[in-house]
Amino acid sequence: VHCETVTDGEQTIDPWKFSVSYDKLVIALGSHPATFGIQGVNEHAIFLREVHHAQEIRRKLLLNLMLSEVP
Repeated sequence: VHCETVTDGEQTIDPWKFSVSYDKLVIALGSHPATFGIQGVNEHAIFLREVHHAQEIRRKLLLNLMLSEVP
């Protein structure tokens, strides 16, 4: 995943860029989430159907970036 500063046109912060490597990153689209009976999917996955689901994904990604050791 490539990360870089995004602003609304005002350069108020110093821009930065970095990449985070993943073995697997799954982004799946569909009308009905299929868990295939896998334990823990409902507790640990975020199903993307509404705007607030995308906002939750963003919140969790930002939280994990803040807690990580990346620059």
